[in-house]
Amino acid sequence: MSLPTLVEVCISMAFLYLVLSLMCTTVNEMIATYMKLRSKDLSGAIISLVDQPDVLTRFYKHGLIKNAIKAANRSGATTPMIDVTMQNGAGENKIANIPPATSHSSYLDGQSFAMALLGSLQPGTPIPVIEGMQATVQALPDGSVKDIVGTALATAGNDINKLRDNIAESFDSVMDRLSGEYKRKTRFISVLVGIGIAVFVNADSLAVSQAIWRDSDLRDQTVAAAGEFVKARYQKAVDECPEKTPPDFEATTKCVADKLAMLDDQLKPFPIGWGNVGALTAWEWAAKPFGLVWTGLALSLGAPFWFDILQKFINFRGAGTKPETTKEKKEKEVESDGQAAG
Repeated sequence: MSLPTLVEVCISMAFLYLVLSLMCTTVNEMIATYMKLRSKDLSGAIISLVDQPDVLTRFYKHGLIKNAIKAANRSGATTPMIDVTMQNGAGENKIANIPPATSHSSYLDGQSFAMALLGSLQPGTPIPVIEGMQATVQALPDGSVKDIVGTALATAGNDINKLRDNIAESFDSVMDRLSGEYKRKTRFISVLVGIGIAVFVNADSLAVSQAIWRDSDLRDQTVAAAGEFVKARYQKAVDECPEKTPPDFEATTKCVADKLAMLDDQLKPFPIGWGNVGALTAWEWAAKPFGLVWTGLALSLGAPFWFDILQKFINFRGAGTKPETTKEKKEKEVESDGQAAG
């Protein structure tokens, strides 16, 4: 087995997985955008945190939150509110008038959450103040909002800024956990999308690796394309399509389509596609599901993983055999001359 050939096959396969995983990431972002996964997750988290219906209604009417949600909608128009039945701490059903989850903003910073929550607890006070906050919190039924603000009050003293920062930190902590749950959700989607892309383009890892191993011209093409992609096109491929306010779905769709077309161009050297499957043997057809699933699972590892692997193989191949120093060359020449004279 030739080590240089093996390294070139590894470079080619890592390059294939990198390009396809970038496609997978792009499709995942498109799915997340159109299904509004982040918006729904954030809406659910806020309902869980601000679990007092009256406070939640005032929270969503606060200017900071209302403007954030308005900016998140395509037209920027006022979002219609819906009635949601919730239970207060006493177990009574009450109605909260809030925006639907699909109209929610995707992100909310901790400071805005804290200021809106404090303003919702003191609706008659234009600017939240520390005086009377302890009594306000004590009057709330037991629940998350009482625990969050009560805990923040315990270390804030008489400093309203400290109180706001404590609440913001609690919210950010919840958002960190929410991000972890979102990543687990998208990882599952990535596996499905990865397998779907592998099947769509017939990127059979077993068949592709065997073809690259046997064809030196194909190896040269894919290795050269990999080096060029790493140098000139990778950063462009990983840049996300810019989010606009209000969202411009036509511009986003065009950006996604352009990125997928650019990535598709990188796949041209590879022996993939369904055009030449008529000559496959029964054994090759039997092995194909395994090769496709293998590719799909590889794509779920993500583009950064395959970019690092590709760079390491390229650097290893570029290093080659360590060249001799001038001193070593002279020593060999002297030794050779001595042997010739003897």
